[in-house]
Amino acid sequence: MVFLQASSLYYKFRNSITCTDLLYNENPVNFNSQQINTLNLFAQFKKLIKLELRNIDDINLTPFQIQDNCPNLEHLDFSSHYPVSDSVMQHILDNKRRIILNCISNLTDLELELPSLSAVYMAYLVDYFPNQLTDLTISICTENMFNWIDIVGMELALSLMDKSW
Repeated sequence: MVFLQASSLYYKFRNSITCTDLLYNENPVNFNSQQINTLNLFAQFKKLIKLELRNIDDINLTPFQIQDNCPNLEHLDFSSHYPVSDSVMQHILDNKRRIILNCISNLTDLELELPSLSAVYMAYLVDYFPNQLTDLTISICTENMFNWIDIVGMELALSLMDKSW
């Protein structure tokens, strides 16, 4: 009941909230007898510019989806118990229109804390990330640097390091 009241309060003030910290749950939220997907609910927060999101539930959630639903974000701190899904990212990469729209986002600061970082997501970061991004922080929790370079390849790892953030 407390979660529902907090969710209702968040929703009530959605037009004025600029910053929030959320523990993400993929289960739909019930508002006025309607089931609303939590990810789609983000689009209702038009003034949200800073989001700290902890994903403990959704194996397919990506930072791209958050940006897609929160186009005004300037700062995204995305932490997940799951790596970014290669199949989900490949599906996103196959839809160039969505990527182009994402590239013109307001995002200037991105912090990622993930168990690992795949080559598919790395390619997305290198090739398609917004030019105005000035800070990128990546924390990989379960891979050491050398194993990670073996997985993604030296060329891709150096391309990410070369990118002028």
